[in-house]
Amino acid sequence: MKSAYKSEFESGDLKVIFHVNLERDSIDAFGDAAGIRQFLKTDEMKAVGEIMFRTAAITRPLMAPPGTPKEVVAALRKALTDTMNDPATIADGKQLDIDFEPITGEKLGQIMSSFQDTPRALIEKALELGKAD
Repeated sequence: MKSAYKSEFESGDLKVIFHVNLERDSIDAFGDAAGIRQFLKTDEMKAVGEIMFRTAAITRPLMAPPGTPKEVVAALRKALTDTMNDPATIADGKQLDIDFEPITGEKLGQIMSSFQDTPRALIEKALELGKAD
């Protein structure tokens, strides 16, 4: 977002008022934008927030189909990790004003599993809250 709307950020025409990163309360690029976590007061709201906002952590996932051999998955994960940690890749990202915050394949797997294990009642609550009036 920072690179896509760079001129709007710099001019002050665009101000982020809150963000949905569930891992952090503040994001430097967004200044004093409030983190969504501060609005999720009850355990139920935190659980619903996980459903609604966890996808922000996986904006560009790379996945393989079920049944992919473990050694292939391991090779793909290593290749992606190596690429995201490559100094040339990081330098290219900085030139484009992109901050890399990759998550591991293991973390992505945990997130996807947590979606599959979500109780139906929480999914229904999230859907209800997400409806436009």
